[in-house]
Amino acid sequence: MSDGPLVSVVATCYNGERWISGALESALGQTYRNLEVIVVNDGSSDGSAGVIARYAADTRLRTVEQENKGVAAARNKGLSLASGELVCVLDQDDLWLPGHVAAQVEFLAANAGIGAVYTGVERIDAEGSSLGERVFTGPREGNLFKTFLERGVAVPIIGTMIRRSLLEKAGGFDDKLFGKDDFDLLLRLAAETSFGFLPERLTLQRFRPGTAGQSEPMYRDSFYLADKFRKLWPEERRTIDKFEAGSRYLYGSFLLSSGRKAEAREQFSAFLRIGGVCGFPGYLKALIKYLLCYI
Repeated sequence: MSDGPLVSVVATCYNGERWISGALESALGQTYRNLEVIVVNDGSSDGSAGVIARYAADTRLRTVEQENKGVAAARNKGLSLASGELVCVLDQDDLWLPGHVAAQVEFLAANAGIGAVYTGVERIDAEGSSLGERVFTGPREGNLFKTFLERGVAVPIIGTMIRRSLLEKAGGFDDKLFGKDDFDLLLRLAAETSFGFLPERLTLQRFRPGTAGQSEPMYRDSFYLADKFRKLWPEERRTIDKFEAGSRYLYGSFLLSSGRKAEAREQFSAFLRIGGVCGFPGYLKALIKYLLCYI
């Protein structure tokens, strides 16, 4: 399929020598042919550049080399070079089934009032074996702003196609963020547009040991985002306070289990201050953990 608008695929790579070939092949192997693939090699020190070079014969591929600046900055670099009316983001270790782009293009063509569409997601392990469907609670389509904000997570950006005009309006990814840049952007988009959903699992998201879950920089992302969100949407302060309180509790629990009691005490103290006001559950548990920090 070659008719229809140009689709820009922004792929990023950092020391992804083992994975990047699969990601590029899944993008270049789409049944929808009118696309460009912009791959940003974000200062890889392994053999990623050589792997990417194998695909140079495909004129739809454009490669950018830059010093390591982080995934958000790498994605923004790719977006700055994108020419397509529609944009997708693909990470180095994730995959699309061949009909992924075609299905999304067809959906957006038929739904002019919708700005983004995502597909069902199949989780896979390091070897590519299925781990089952990734299921999200709450509504799956329509106005998802409240849903994203209340649960503190959006949908996988690697399964989402977005109208470029909306991306430009939103301002791209926040490069101050370590790992929640996708949540931040998708939430800002959800404040502006409705999302569509295609239930077929056309996106394969890889889960590897050591890559899932929260890290310390991601907890700090949450605190930064809470401040940012309060300025953007002051009318949602109670929900944003709950978002921050949950992150304070989880980070405090992590610090306490690591024996870093003074730091943990600071997080539980913040939780008790914020969580008590916004009605976050688990107040008693947090109080007990706060007291344990003194033992």
